[in-house]
Amino acid sequence: MNLQPADARKIGRRWLLSSGAAAVAITLLAFGAGAWVLEGSVAPAKGTAAMDAEQLAGTGGWLLLVQTAALAAMAVMFLGVLWALRRQLATIAESRERNRAIVDNMVDGAIHIDGQGRLVALNAAAERMFQRDSAELRGAPLSMLLPSAHRHEIETLIRTTADSQVDTQANSQVDTGVETGADSGADRGRSALKDARELTGLRRDGSEFPLYLALSEVHVGMQPVFTAIARDLTETRRRMQELAEARDQAMAADRAKSQFLAVMSHEIRTPMNGILGMLDLLRDGSLSKQQREFIDTAEQSSQMLLGIINDILDLSKIEAGKLELQRIDFDLRATVEEVTALAASHAREKDLEVVSFIEQDVPTAMMGDPFRLRQVLMNLTNNALKFTLRGEVVVHVTALEAPAGRARIRISVRDTGIGIDEDVQRQLFRPFSQADASTTRRFGGTGLGLAISKRLVDLMGGEVGVESTPGQGSTFWLTLDLERVAAPPEQPAADLRGVRVLIVDDNATNRLILDNYLGNWGAERHSVTGGAEALRALQRAHDEHRPFALAILDMQMPGMDGIELAERIKGDTTLANTKLLMLSSLGFPGADARRAGIGVSLLKPVRQGLLLEAALKVLGMNESDNAQLAQGPPRQQFSARVLVAEDNPVNQRVVVLMLERCGIRAQVADNGRLAADALCTAHDFDLVLMDVQMPVLSGQEATREIRRQEARAERSAVPIIAMTASATAADRKASLAAGMDDFIPKPVQRDELEAVLRRWLPQRALPAEADTAGGSVA
Repeated sequence: MNLQPADARKIGRRWLLSSGAAAVAITLLAFGAGAWVLEGSVAPAKGTAAMDAEQLAGTGGWLLLVQTAALAAMAVMFLGVLWALRRQLATIAESRERNRAIVDNMVDGAIHIDGQGRLVALNAAAERMFQRDSAELRGAPLSMLLPSAHRHEIETLIRTTADSQVDTQANSQVDTGVETGADSGADRGRSALKDARELTGLRRDGSEFPLYLALSEVHVGMQPVFTAIARDLTETRRRMQELAEARDQAMAADRAKSQFLAVMSHEIRTPMNGILGMLDLLRDGSLSKQQREFIDTAEQSSQMLLGIINDILDLSKIEAGKLELQRIDFDLRATVEEVTALAASHAREKDLEVVSFIEQDVPTAMMGDPFRLRQVLMNLTNNALKFTLRGEVVVHVTALEAPAGRARIRISVRDTGIGIDEDVQRQLFRPFSQADASTTRRFGGTGLGLAISKRLVDLMGGEVGVESTPGQGSTFWLTLDLERVAAPPEQPAADLRGVRVLIVDDNATNRLILDNYLGNWGAERHSVTGGAEALRALQRAHDEHRPFALAILDMQMPGMDGIELAERIKGDTTLANTKLLMLSSLGFPGADARRAGIGVSLLKPVRQGLLLEAALKVLGMNESDNAQLAQGPPRQQFSARVLVAEDNPVNQRVVVLMLERCGIRAQVADNGRLAADALCTAHDFDLVLMDVQMPVLSGQEATREIRRQEARAERSAVPIIAMTASATAADRKASLAAGMDDFIPKPVQRDELEAVLRRWLPQRALPAEADTAGGSVA
C-alpha cells in the first residue's frame, strides 16, 4: 500500500475527530446517567423528609465507578488511534523508501519539478549525469541544467503548461457546456510537453553533452508538478558513429569488390578474346589434318580455361550480391534439349547414352532466367559425364502440383557413374569441394560447378539436392517455381495416329522415351532390344498383315548394329517397304546409312520436335521441304561500314577479321576520343563496336560525347554496341544509360557477332548462304 503524506494526514484527522466525539459522548452519557440515578434516589427521601446517608454514599460510589469506566474507555480509544496512526506512518515511510530506491536505481535520470519549474529532487543517475547534488539544486530552475540556448524554450514550455492547467481548473468550476480557450490551450500545452527532445545538457564543470529529455505532467490538487526523464546520449552517439563508419567501410569494400570484378573480368577476358578469335579465324585457312588437331586442342583448352574463369567470377558475383537474374519468356523444352544435345556432343568419345525425357504434362512457355537455368543444367550434366565411364546420363523433367498461373518443375540428372558416399554428399555444394583429393586428381575440375549451381537455384527460389549410392550412380535434382506465360499458338501439324512404329534400341531408357513420344503422337508402337528380335517382329507383323510403317533404329547395338540391321531389312523383299530412321550417338553415319536405305539420321539425344518432323518426312506425310531438319543461323554477308573502338591490338585484329569475313569494311579507333572524332568527321558508319574500358575516353564517355554531337547536328543516332567483359549487370545498365544500344560479350564469338549484325543491320544484309547443321538426310 503506497500512501502519500496527504492521505495519511486525512486519515489521522478523521480518526482523531471520531475518537474525540466518542469520548465526549461517553462522558456526557456517564454524567447524565449519574444525575438521573441521583435524582431518583433523592426524590423518595424528600417524600419522607429524611435522607439515609448510607444510601447516598452507595449511589455516589456507583456514579464514581461509571465515570471512571467512561474515562478509561476514552483513554483506550485514544491509544488505539495513536497506534493506528503510527502503523500508517510506518507504511508510508516504507513505501517512500521503496519508491526512492526504485527511482535511484533507474538507468535514466529522473527529475522532480514543481509547478513553477523549480527543481525538487534528482535521482542518483541524474546527479551523476549533471555532476550535481540534489540538495543543492532544490529550488533552482530546471533551466540551470541546460545551456543558455535551450533555457528559454524549456522555461516557457513549463510556465505555459502550468498556467493553462490552473486556468482550466478555474474555468471548469463554471459549467458552460462550451469548450473554452483555456481548455484548448491546456491541450496544446500538454501535447507539446509530451514531445521528447534532444537537447544539450550542462554539467557542473561547464562541459556539455547530448541529452534526451522527456517531460510529463502530474496533477496534485490545484497545482501541477512535472517529472523529467533524462538520458545521456554520449555513448549512443558514439555507437551510432561507429555503425555509420562501419557501414561506410562496408559500402566502400563493396564498391572496391565490384570494381575489382569489373577490372578482373576485362583483363582476363581480353587476352582470351584474342586467343579464341585467332583460333577461329585460323580454322578457315588451308590447314593439314595435324594442324587442325592442334587448333582443336588449343581451342578446347582455351574454352576450359574460360569456363574456369567464368565460374570464379560468377561465384565472386554471387558472394558480393551483384548477380542479377533476368525475367524473360523462354521455352523450357528447348532449353533442356539444347543442354542435353551439347552434353551428348561431349560424351561421344565415351560409351555413354545421353538422353532427355520431358513429360507430356510439363508446360514449356515460362518466364524466368533461361541463361542461368542453362548454366545450372550444364554444370549438372557435365558433372554426371565426368564421373560416368559407361552407361547413361538421363535428364528427366516432370511437373509438380502448383497454384494457378505457376509451374513447379522438377529436373533430375541421373547417371550410372561412381556414386557418392553419404557422408560426402553434405559437402558437395561447398565451393572447391569434391569427394576427395584422389577424385580431383583422377577426374579434374575445380569443384565450383555444384556450388555455383546451388547458389543460382537458391537465387531463383528453388531447391537442389542429390541422391546417390556408391558404385551405382547419382541423381542430382532441382525444383523451380516458375511463372507460366501464354504459349504461342502452334501450327497444326500432321500426327502419327494409326501408324505402326517399331523401336529398336538396346537401352531401356531410350526405348521408354521414344515409346512415350510416339504414344503422345498417337502412333502404335512396339519395342525390341536388338537386331535379331527386330527382324522377327517385322516378319511376324508382315505375316499378320499388320506391317510396321516405320522402324527407328539405334546405330550402336551389340551383335547387330543399325547399319547391318537396315541392310537386312532392305534386303528382304517382304520387309523392304518399311521406312527407316536412325539415331546415333557417335555422329552421322553418312554414306553407309544412305546405302543401307535409311531415310534420315539424327543425333542423340534427339529433340522431340525434330523427331516428329523426321518421322513425318520419312513417311511422306509432310509436304514441306525438310531437307534441312535443323539448321543454325545462316552465315550472312553485309554491305556496311563499321567503326571498331578498341585499344587492344589483338582484339582489334580479331574483330576486324571477323567483320571482313562478313563482307564489312571496318575502321579502327584506338581509344574513345578517336572514336568520337571519327564519327564527328565521317557520317557514313552504319554501326559502332565500342569497347567499354579504353584510355583517354572510356566507352561510356565516348558514347555520351557521340550522342551530344548527334543531337547538336540533328543527325540520326548510329547504333553503338558495347563490347564488354564486365562481370556486373550494374555496368551494363550504366552503358545503356550512357546511350549504348546493345551488348556483345567478350571473348567475341563469330555467331554472336553475326547475330548482333543481323539485329542492327537488317537493311544491309545480303542474301544468306545455307549451312546445314544438326541433321542429315540420307
